[in-house]
Amino acid sequence: FKNAPSSIQGSLQYQYSNLQLNQTSDLTLRMIREQKEDRKNNTILASKTNAENADAFAFKGNDKAALAVVDETRKLNNADVASRITTPETAKTNIDTARKSYLNGKMIHEYEAANVQGKGEEYLKSISDKKPDYLTDTDYNDVTSNLMNYVNHQNGLRSLDERLRISKFNVSLAQNPDAAGAELPDLKNNISPIAYEQSFLKYVQAKKQADNKNAKSQFLISNWGSTEALTRATDTDINNAFDKQVADTIQKDNVSLDKAETQVALSAGRPVPLF
Repeated sequence: FKNAPSSIQGSLQYQYSNLQLNQTSDLTLRMIREQKEDRKNNTILASKTNAENADAFAFKGNDKAALAVVDETRKLNNADVASRITTPETAKTNIDTARKSYLNGKMIHEYEAANVQGKGEEYLKSISDKKPDYLTDTDYNDVTSNLMNYVNHQNGLRSLDERLRISKFNVSLAQNPDAAGAELPDLKNNISPIAYEQSFLKYVQAKKQADNKNAKSQFLISNWGSTEALTRATDTDINNAFDKQVADTIQKDNVSLDKAETQVALSAGRPVPLF
């Protein structure tokens, strides 16, 4: 300003002051916009977190805590609407999301409680016949659709687990029916009643066959030198008795497989088909 002519110094001073004021005003407005945007983002994040918590609390049967976070979401969004930070439409969406999350968790909790008592199907039929009092007509379709998605997903997981357990049991059954019998109580607690009955029937049949096989083997072993006993037996029964005696001879006499087979075969009342 000192170097400017005195006639324009006042004008320059005025322009400079206005520039400073404008810059300050711009900075203030930008700070306010950023603060509003930060608060809006914080509300969005808080609303999302509250919706997740409402679902989790209700799923565990804690309605009081679930409703508290729904109410917190309502107050938070209504305050932002009053401060013109968010629109009424956005606030309504956030509040409805938290509320429906609570309802989703609540209904799943009720289903699981019924399912533990073996009444899951009855519960589904009851809400199909009559809308629960805590659901509006608008909420009913959304919440029950979410429940059925959950039920179908859980049934799919349980079905996979059930197939794996049954497959494992069938392997044990093929290897050793007696050992498989010890697995029946655990199997009963982890698969459907129908699947268990089918597995139990397989066990009974396999056990009967194994007992019958062992009885025939024991009879032939006891009469191994009898030509008449071995002549009346099937080749399969003779071979089973032969295998069992060979295994016993190897363990008892500590001899080679060839020597054990020769020893057992020579003591037989008739030629051994397998030897």
